[in-house]
Amino acid sequence: MDKWSPRTWHRKASRPVSLWMMVFLIAGATHTFIPNYRWVLIHLFTLGILSNSIVVWSQHLTEKFVQLKVPLSARPRQLARIYLLNIGVVFTLVGQMLVEAWERHWLLTLVGAALVATAVAWHGAALFALWRRAESKRFRPVVAGYVASAFFLAVGATLGAFLATHPSHPRLLIAHVAANIGGFVGLAAAGSLTILFPSIWRTKGINPRMSLSFTLLGLGVLATLVGSIWNVPQVGLILYCAGWALSLQGWLINVLTVLDDPRGRITLSLIHISEPTRLGMI
Repeated sequence: MDKWSPRTWHRKASRPVSLWMMVFLIAGATHTFIPNYRWVLIHLFTLGILSNSIVVWSQHLTEKFVQLKVPLSARPRQLARIYLLNIGVVFTLVGQMLVEAWERHWLLTLVGAALVATAVAWHGAALFALWRRAESKRFRPVVAGYVASAFFLAVGATLGAFLATHPSHPRLLIAHVAANIGGFVGLAAAGSLTILFPSIWRTKGINPRMSLSFTLLGLGVLATLVGSIWNVPQVGLILYCAGWALSLQGWLINVLTVLDDPRGRITLSLIHISEPTRLGMI
């Protein structure tokens, strides 16, 4: 088997997710012995498990959704981005675990945040190159959502670095959460669900306003980030909720369509998104 076949690449790329899951479970069982354990547990999940999962799957789903074949020569670079991300995660975690033992612990956190930001910005640039190639593809807006998602994590990591030196700053914390949860996780989830939700329910009906939905989500996060400077993030949150409302409207229509004619649709089986016949149902 070619060492860079899609199956082999996916196994190598997703290995850090499995490792971080094991670390998360062990840390959860022994958390009383871990300094700053609340912060560590939260970031083991968000940076270790969630970030790696989104990076791997946004790459995989981008290739599938817009049906672009990535050359095998690009696979080592993709793995390099993932390894760089995880080196940054380790530095960040170790820096915060030393909060009581070393006065300048934040230096490690700053290095880790810089590596994380670099890795995800590199990932976003790679997805942006695929977005440019997908000019005539129907699901191109989904790729744009993944690109924005990656760059929001780069912003969130940068804000996290500032939080390491100003841990009690409430506006920084709001901006950090908005970029990471609202931007990185939210846009990645919205992009994936736009296609996967109707597929799982075995119905037609991709949200025709997905571009507007992603735009509102992105603008909502940006407005929240800017608004947090003046302590008025509410406008951004309203825009963000409006973006999700557009998506939810489409998914509700999918559910009602299936409930109206459920035969052969509501089962315990899940789709395999790599099968072109399933994507052809959409």
